[in-house]
Amino acid sequence: MAVAQLTLGMAQVVGTSGASAHGGHTTGVDSTHLFNESTAWNLAIGLGLLWTALRPTATSGMLPVVSAFVAVLVPYSASDLLSGSATPGRVFSHALLVVGLGLLVLVHSGNRGPSGRTPRAHGDADDMADDISATPERAERPRTQRRVRLRPVSKHRAA
Repeated sequence: MAVAQLTLGMAQVVGTSGASAHGGHTTGVDSTHLFNESTAWNLAIGLGLLWTALRPTATSGMLPVVSAFVAVLVPYSASDLLSGSATPGRVFSHALLVVGLGLLVLVHSGNRGPSGRTPRAHGDADDMADDISATPERAERPRTQRRVRLRPVSKHRAA
C-alpha cells in the first residue's frame, strides 16, 4: 500500500494522475495550491506507510493521522462524487488510504503486548537481574514472547 500511495503521489507530481489542477471546489483559494497540498499529503502518507512497513511499532503514530484523514476525506469525497465535481476514478484512488488504514490497524493490533497497552519491543533484551519475580527456573525456560519492563520515569526508584 505504501508503494501504491507513493505511486499515486508521484503521478500527481509528473501530471499523469488524470486529476486536474484546475477544478473542484471554488473556495477563493488557488486550486493549484490545493492540488499541491493534495500531492504533498499523498506523498507524506505513502512515506509514513513505508516507514511503518519497516518499523511496525511506528503504527501507533501513524494510526491516528491516517484515521482522521480518512474520516474527513470520506464525506468530502462522497459529496464531490454526488455533485459531479470529482470523477469516480479520482474518488476510487482514495481506496488506497482505506486499505492502508485497515493494514495499519492489523499491524498495530499484532504489535500489542499481552496487556494490550504498550507496543512490543522487538529485539530488546530482558532485564532479568532487576526483575524481583525472576527465579532461576523461569530464567532457563524458553520465552515465546518478550515482556517490556517499564521503568520509573525519574531517577528515584518507585517505593
